[in-house]
Amino acid sequence: MVKISGQMGVPFTVVEKDDGGKETILGFDRGKIDAALGLV
Repeated sequence: MVKISGQMGVPFTVVEKDDGGKETILGFDRGKIDAALGLV
């Protein structure tokens, strides 16, 4: 987690996209999680 984000905060979410890209989300942010999953 620290290697990827540079932070030690939790929750920490990594969403791997179909195109091979990754989106990282530090903390709980429902809007960012929904967007990363393509729900909005």
